[in-house]
Amino acid sequence: MRSTMRLPVNKALLLLVLTMAFAGRMAAQYTLPEPLRLPPNLEQVLPLNKTASYIGDAIRIADCPEDKYAPFGTCTNVLFGGPALYDSHLTGIVQIRFYPPVKDIAHFEITHPGNLKGDSTILKAPQLFEYPMEEIFVLDDLIEISSGNLNLRTGEVTDLDYRILVFNPFYTALGDVNPKLAAGAFQFPGLLGYTRLQFTQRADGLLDVTFDAQTFLPLSNNIQGDPVRVPMPFCGPLMQCGSIQAPGSSIHPHIHFTTKPVSYPDCGTNCPQIPQNTIVELPLHSRNTTVGDTLNLNIQDLGGVSQNGFSHLQGRLHIQFGQESGGTIPFMAQLVPPASLLAKPPASPLADFGITIGPTGNDFLLKFPKQTYQIKDTVVVDDPFDISVGAIDAKTGKVVGGFLHRSFVSHNLLQTILTLNLGNLPIQSFAYWGSASFDKGRSGEMVFRFAGDYHFDLTGIRFPSPDLTSAHAYLAGEGSTQDQILRLQGIAVPPATSTSGIVKSGSGSNVLSGFGERFTYIFSIPCNLPGQTGTFSYTNLALNGTFQMQNLAAVSCTRALESTALNDFDTINFTAFGTWSKDSNPHLATVNIALTPGKEYVSIQLDGGLLSDVDTPLSEVPLP
Repeated sequence: MRSTMRLPVNKALLLLVLTMAFAGRMAAQYTLPEPLRLPPNLEQVLPLNKTASYIGDAIRIADCPEDKYAPFGTCTNVLFGGPALYDSHLTGIVQIRFYPPVKDIAHFEITHPGNLKGDSTILKAPQLFEYPMEEIFVLDDLIEISSGNLNLRTGEVTDLDYRILVFNPFYTALGDVNPKLAAGAFQFPGLLGYTRLQFTQRADGLLDVTFDAQTFLPLSNNIQGDPVRVPMPFCGPLMQCGSIQAPGSSIHPHIHFTTKPVSYPDCGTNCPQIPQNTIVELPLHSRNTTVGDTLNLNIQDLGGVSQNGFSHLQGRLHIQFGQESGGTIPFMAQLVPPASLLAKPPASPLADFGITIGPTGNDFLLKFPKQTYQIKDTVVVDDPFDISVGAIDAKTGKVVGGFLHRSFVSHNLLQTILTLNLGNLPIQSFAYWGSASFDKGRSGEMVFRFAGDYHFDLTGIRFPSPDLTSAHAYLAGEGSTQDQILRLQGIAVPPATSTSGIVKSGSGSNVLSGFGERFTYIFSIPCNLPGQTGTFSYTNLALNGTFQMQNLAAVSCTRALESTALNDFDTINFTAFGTWSKDSNPHLATVNIALTPGKEYVSIQLDGGLLSDVDTPLSEVPLP
């Protein structure tokens, strides 16, 4: 049976790439306690911290021959089970040359005298693809010098243009099998990418440097008329390698380096087991997984800063791990919708760009001192171009240097903001940056946690009134800002043998949702689904409608981090098909229930939240 509902993205995807466009506006500036001091003679040379410095790639080897997928090639037909990943630790030095500041802005140039050298490693995909990577070097561009501008009072770096030449066996072979490929320097951020450079004052008067960058380089479906080919690791004595046609393939080079000492406590016996060259699925714990913002708008009619502006998310997290090298393991993270969520794909040209639905969020009330907004149809969609990659320190479980996750976010308020400001906003997804880690759960299961933030300026934005129409809008005055958050917590499902025979049950009567609707529910669901049945009923009293489960489609039982029950499971995610009392169509329920004493939580969405959407309110954003 296939559900016929239309998810929120049906009306949002046509504008989705632009929905969070104002994320590209200049970030809100925060003055440092003390301005940064430039080094003596305006020049410094510092060695890289090899443990926390690396260069890598996520090479997406695809088969997307149709013209509609050109030039980006983001169709879903990825070969070898997923992108081929590698990270190589770097040794070398970074030289920064500053120019005399003008109004606290100092221009600077970045070079790498003597070049950077990478350790030997393996470029590997989950299935059948493995390419040895030796003699890895990073050189400065021979034409343009990498440069940027540093605000000494805020620490903000703007106009950063970083260019390097990267040599490794795969890139060399890629050029050999595509003789018309015009290879050159990698430019960060490039057309679709990011850069993040942070200066930190040192006691010796110099400035430590921490740098992150990624770019997206599509190969399209042909190179000057010749089919795109990807080299295979089968080479002759003259390094003439075999190859396959791979139209729509792309590379995602990234680099992270720092001159700072990095020290995290070893996790020891608490380190999770990381399955290398494997993809794992982690159900999201909705109670601890949120997207939202705090709006500080200079608008008199709103009366000040918003409160409770966050939506809990239902969905899953796919993690692909690469090959360990130098004590770290590369990985890629992707957000996907709840298990067994079925819907007719929305009619959208953006589907050709690989943009598909991700986690769906609960409705909520965004409260200002003088006004309240009803926020509906929240959905989070990963950026298909700037994919989320990082490196795990195997001894600590921490993601080296932090983690960047780029996502589009859509809901009714943001769509109205887009309509009111169309043509005046740059095109970008949100760039959530923060700490991330892989931990061991209560029973040894893998746990992924991420706390990402993004801050930016909303001065001059036209902001709608609570009726969300273009008839009346406020103008955000000077100093208006938005602080966006993304909190993720995913916990691995235990082996089926550990959940055999376990049934989770419970109920709630006349519960008040965070959106102000009252609801009742009762459930009895087996944790191990094959051959089992269960019951679930949900009534939304405000809508006077009842959902009755007919078929159970997917179930996962996990143990919350706060759990004290070592021999039981206290969090359940399930997807069920059933009927809605107000029509004769089939419908779909996705449910997340936390039973941890003192941490109870329930989230119920019908048809991805479009038909009905309730969850129990929390007074503040929980930690992931």
